[in-house]
Amino acid sequence: MAPSFEDGNSVFEFVVRRGNGVKGLVDSGLSKVPEAYVQPPKERIDKENAVKHCLPPIDLSKLDGFGPDHDEMADQIVKAAETLGFFQVVNHGVPLHLLESLKDTAHYFFSLPPQRKAVYCSDVSPSPLVKYGTSFMPAKEKALEWKDYILMQYTNDDEALQHWPQEIKGVLLEYLRSSIGMVKKLLQVLLGNFGIKPDDPMIDVFIGKKMLSMNFYPACPNPDLTIGVGRHSDMGTLTVLLQDGIGGLYVKMEQDMDYGKKGDWIEIPPTPNALVINVGDMLQILSNGKYKSAEHRVRTTSVSSRVSIPIFTMPRETTKIVPLPQVVEKDGTALYREFVLIDYMKNFFGNAHEGKKSLDFARITFLHHPQSTTKKTFLFYSDRKSMAPNLEDRNSVFEFAVRQGNGVKGLVDSGLSTVPEAYVQPPAERIDKENAIQYDLPPIDLSKLDGHGPDHDEVANQIVRAAETLGFFQVVNHGVPLHLLESLKVSAHEFFSLPPQRKAVYLADVSPSPLVKYGTSYMPEKEKALGWKDYILMQYTNDDEALQHWPQEIKEILLEYLRSSMGMVKKLLQVSLGNLGVKPDDSMIDVLIDKKMLNEVGGLYVKMEQDTSYGKKGDWIHIPPTPNALVINVGDMLQILSNGKYKSAEHIVCTSSTNSRVSIPIFIMPRETTKIAPLPQVVEKDGIAVYREFVYVDYMNKVFANALDGKKPLDFAKISPA
Repeated sequence: MAPSFEDGNSVFEFVVRRGNGVKGLVDSGLSKVPEAYVQPPKERIDKENAVKHCLPPIDLSKLDGFGPDHDEMADQIVKAAETLGFFQVVNHGVPLHLLESLKDTAHYFFSLPPQRKAVYCSDVSPSPLVKYGTSFMPAKEKALEWKDYILMQYTNDDEALQHWPQEIKGVLLEYLRSSIGMVKKLLQVLLGNFGIKPDDPMIDVFIGKKMLSMNFYPACPNPDLTIGVGRHSDMGTLTVLLQDGIGGLYVKMEQDMDYGKKGDWIEIPPTPNALVINVGDMLQILSNGKYKSAEHRVRTTSVSSRVSIPIFTMPRETTKIVPLPQVVEKDGTALYREFVLIDYMKNFFGNAHEGKKSLDFARITFLHHPQSTTKKTFLFYSDRKSMAPNLEDRNSVFEFAVRQGNGVKGLVDSGLSTVPEAYVQPPAERIDKENAIQYDLPPIDLSKLDGHGPDHDEVANQIVRAAETLGFFQVVNHGVPLHLLESLKVSAHEFFSLPPQRKAVYLADVSPSPLVKYGTSYMPEKEKALGWKDYILMQYTNDDEALQHWPQEIKEILLEYLRSSMGMVKKLLQVSLGNLGVKPDDSMIDVLIDKKMLNEVGGLYVKMEQDTSYGKKGDWIHIPPTPNALVINVGDMLQILSNGKYKSAEHIVCTSSTNSRVSIPIFIMPRETTKIAPLPQVVEKDGIAVYREFVYVDYMNKVFANALDGKKPLDFAKISPA
């Protein structure tokens, strides 16, 4: 059924959740734009006052060989990257007949019945490499964008041919193959401008991940009220864009130029046989700000439907990004900090389009002017104590606790006697300690897993039963030295008692290392009420990097904790997977626990998923501390791998007025690029997969895009029954 155009929820359900997209809206016969698509006045595009880009396209054929023509073209490329961040190229090596075929294919794909396209909606797509959708982040946008798209990740030719839509995969693969030589040629020029002579392996690092999108902008009855794509910069290294003859692409000028002033919007008109190239955020960061990732947006039109086909190139998710040392040495100061791309991606996809704000994630904030020499960079932080906040003002509390890095500990130390309103939870989220069930099952003795026999089998059954029901259990004789457990608690208390400025150097937007993050609550910007917790989170890659980057005060003891825990983790997985008919070797287990993170935070309650002898489904059960024990809990990935046999337990933590509390979890998970799906041995036995295949990074993006909300992230992977 067509939606009620006056009802935003009805439009959202029809367009987004059912996968009809904007194309479905237009086909339903609307005569004016629904309110859900009406942009605030400041976001609308003033076509009449936009500047026309009048520079001719750059002829890439002149880059072949050496001489004046080569140098002139190289200078044009560098100048465009340093100023507007956008330029058009001809004689690029992509066959012209292919460009026409791409446009025709895009129009054909979006003319297919909605049900053919909707099979690729993110919550049902049969492949983690393909996503069909509409707008950018519909759930987070104040007004939706007038665009449908099909997005494909490229891993290799075989997987593209297997997973990409039948109707478009051939022509898109040819487009990608014929464009990569041009991209490499452009990067050789742009990096060569810094005195770097990049070889293929170096360039491959910067374009190790590739994505292609077909975008469709249906003709719009009120183009003056809408936008096709909101203000944003591209996240990657370089983007190659094919646009059709309709036009509608606008770029914001970052500085005064011959044809316009800083802040003006300039239209990039379609040029026959040309491709548009634009600088992405990663290239701006690698160049230490020399090259500009252009803020751009797309206008809708009432004349005709429009298509565009971009190729996004970027590093792989696990790549560490930092300004190139050759540039920093020349500049004397790094303007951007080191980070892992996956963390940038989480930030980028966690918000609606908002200009170039995503770059703030990596930008180093100087509280005083940086002083530099040719060899070293000094970043000065104020050691002046922050003023206590106005506890009645949420913004003041947020600024003090979150942005300045004082945390909840700083609030308490400032002398508060009542909880600020910003931390008051709605009644439904509060913990009823009096009515919670006390967990009274004894801890599981892991020493009995050594060897074979009745004791081994009994303990294995206890582990499996706990994983299948509550998803939480406690273990003793786990192999972690008891003196180490006590030292860990002492170290945690000592770390959080350090002065705020010592901890605040690890805040996400200034941390000197991508492996360490200090913070408070969970997702403060997205939470209705803040969580009463501070934490320091450390990613583990190897011992050398941990010793180099983790905080001096805690790195040794945390490394010892991690090393002494891994044997226990592998033993538990051997039991858990063995129960499913899998005989895991070390290499299989290593895939499942390849990524490790440690967290120090400062009564644990678990929600029951089914009736048991000690409580009913939906009850909250208190897990009291047991001397010398460690708590083990099943995570979402193990629930998915087991096809739902094992339960990732929903849990919460109660605060206390008696004393401060610390806990030190180790999170283990696959690498970001790992494909996750229920184990085939389990699916074969069950007869049906309850969860779809996906790439772990996509799940992480989903988890970190929202505030805590029970086990809702699992919906991302759950297959909805037809």
